[in-house]
Amino acid sequence: MQRAMRNWPAEERQKALSDPEGVAALYGVCGALEGVSMRFAESAELYRLALESLPEHELLLNNLGTANFRLGRFDTAIEVLKKALEVHPRQVLARCNLGVTYVMAGQSKEAIAEFEQCLRDEPDFMPAMVWMLGEKAHIADWNGVPELRERIAALLDNPSNDQTVSSFILMSNYDDARRLMNWTQRSALLADRNTAIRPFADASARRTSPRIRVGYYSFDFRNHPVAHLTAELYGRHDRKAFEVFVYSYGPDDGHPARARIAATAEHFVDLQGMSIQQMAERIRDDEIDILVDLSGDTRGAKPQVMAYHAAPAQLMWLGYMGTSGTPNYDYLVSDNFLSPPGTEDCYSEKLLRLPETFQVIDTQRPVNPHRPTRAEHGLPEDAFVLCNFSQSFKIQPETFEAWVRIVQGIANSVLWLAQGPNGFEENLRAHWEKSGLPAERLIVSPRMPVDQHLARIGLADLFIDTFPYSSGATANDVLWSGVPLLALTGTTMVSRMAGSLLRAIGLPELVATNHAEYVQKAIHYATHREELAALRSRLAKAKEARSGYFDTPRFVRHLEDGYRQIASRSREGLPAAHVDVAPRPLEK
Repeated sequence: MQRAMRNWPAEERQKALSDPEGVAALYGVCGALEGVSMRFAESAELYRLALESLPEHELLLNNLGTANFRLGRFDTAIEVLKKALEVHPRQVLARCNLGVTYVMAGQSKEAIAEFEQCLRDEPDFMPAMVWMLGEKAHIADWNGVPELRERIAALLDNPSNDQTVSSFILMSNYDDARRLMNWTQRSALLADRNTAIRPFADASARRTSPRIRVGYYSFDFRNHPVAHLTAELYGRHDRKAFEVFVYSYGPDDGHPARARIAATAEHFVDLQGMSIQQMAERIRDDEIDILVDLSGDTRGAKPQVMAYHAAPAQLMWLGYMGTSGTPNYDYLVSDNFLSPPGTEDCYSEKLLRLPETFQVIDTQRPVNPHRPTRAEHGLPEDAFVLCNFSQSFKIQPETFEAWVRIVQGIANSVLWLAQGPNGFEENLRAHWEKSGLPAERLIVSPRMPVDQHLARIGLADLFIDTFPYSSGATANDVLWSGVPLLALTGTTMVSRMAGSLLRAIGLPELVATNHAEYVQKAIHYATHREELAALRSRLAKAKEARSGYFDTPRFVRHLEDGYRQIASRSREGLPAAHVDVAPRPLEK
């Protein structure tokens, strides 16, 4: 097909592609190139050659646009998809793809405009609804959000729905663990069916290596929360009992966290540029006992590798905080707060429950010697500083309304946030102004390198968390910096992350279970400074003593105890089962 398309004159190509069987063959070849092979440049070439003969073909234009999108050529993808819509203005799929490309290119307003047009043309086109919901959150454009959520939920509850959507976006908007499980499972199974990947013939083969081989697989061994959280983990593993492989398929951005991981892991394997099948084959050939996916279904990730079942036991942990909804994962790493007993039916995986918390912490992170001042960051010296440094998409309208009530209830208080995408601060300040609060009581600061950011967090008095997508790595940074954190928890795993960390360091009074309690607690601690000071002191003592959450070597031993139980089951040919790791005695 490639030789023919490259060598035939345009008229010959047109003749071949005018036959339905000819164009179907082209789609088949390009589908094979793009699937597990990930040869997007070659499929883009074939679509481009086909369009020389059929310049206004609707699907060819859309597919060329998406092939360029997959290659990260967003400007080219936008150009091609715009051309498709000039010729076929009501082609909803191409318009939605254009909107998603604008999202990836950081053009939120343009993306939302395309999604809105999609829904004018096809009101029940759910991918456009969900992407629009996510992008509205990024720039604090909450117009019509409650109604949009209701429409999406009604469509997702319909058992005949066959449209796949991003569960990552859903987790930011709905606090209903069982409902999310049903929605995720349906979308994931449809997506798996479309990839048509079959597990390796020897997928259930048992391993016999004297050491348990653990593979950590991720796109995010770079300047990313996953790398920052796990940087200490790999070197802490007991090499007498475990052989650790780190599989990186994302970019090498030169960040020190990546360098640390590469230096301390027993095997650091760079898979970047390999196809999905090639990556799976490499992992299988290394005879991994337990494969841990640290990215799940997040941006840039390739969870399709897990469909090959390259390891007899496959886990999801840390990067994607929820169920995958597929049989591709055997276990999900959790704890008893994150996934309380009785919630097992909210996950398609079996749970590996760790005894204290699900999250690992890097206790050896670099320290910035500079001691920042409030003046340097535009903070009033005498104000009570409430803060949140989460990504903008986590700030839902209900959270913001609670923040407004908190600031209104605390004299001389300010709210300190981090910058978001273009349009975020403008929209947020409009909401703030509408609430009647003075503009100077909302402070938005630029994002900074991690060491500088960690140094400035301590300038705040109280961190107030987001809901239903709570803080994970951000909570880690805040607690490490010694600032009390007020969490709001719900039923989903992702809503309980910060609460899990607070429980693990003995600060359960900082966990609220509804908005009213959350507002009341924030105002109470701000107006009872001696109680807040006592909480801050307990937090500092826990960190100094390296107790609970701050004890990384103990965390790694617990994780290894879980791995031992999992490997034992798979080596005996037993199916996955829930694993509860018993706490080890405290070492003196």
